[in-house]
Amino acid sequence: WQEPYSRALGWVEIHYQDLYQHDRRTSNRMLFNVVALQLGAEWVVRPGAAELAQIWLREVLSQQTKEGVFLEKGGWDSSYQAVSCLNLMWLMMATQEAQLTSPIARGMKWLSSRVSADGEISVVGNTRTGRRQEIFFAKVKRVNYFEVALAFFYWGELSGEKQYIETAETIIEFLVQHG
Repeated sequence: WQEPYSRALGWVEIHYQDLYQHDRRTSNRMLFNVVALQLGAEWVVRPGAAELAQIWLREVLSQQTKEGVFLEKGGWDSSYQAVSCLNLMWLMMATQEAQLTSPIARGMKWLSSRVSADGEISVVGNTRTGRRQEIFFAKVKRVNYFEVALAFFYWGELSGEKQYIETAETIIEFLVQHG
């Protein structure tokens, strides 16, 4: 598996500008790229891929708003905020990069403001999900409640702040009741 993965990383290194142009306005996609590049570079020892991952990571972190929003097409999106935070948590767990704690904490605090007392995720103002903005595989993109709950569960465990686990449980209860 290492050789094909190394070739794939090499392709990304060559075509990074095209990939960057395609994904630069979507923090979640940029962070998927960062995770793949960083972890893959360590697995197959490709320093160029790791350097590219760090450049893109700095770019995403520099664009996080003071409120903690990871921008998606120029605005916020409660569903993709969770995906961005999850990607950063996975990266933090795999690399032990402590500097990711603060951006994740700000991101999760903002995401908390989008969850009602009964566990519903607000889509008001979302740029990509929940209001028929985008279609993917012939389906309207909706908030992925599972990923949002997962982000809260992970952050509750990683931060030791149990209110995040309680929020995750409330989201799951909402999902069970409302399908």
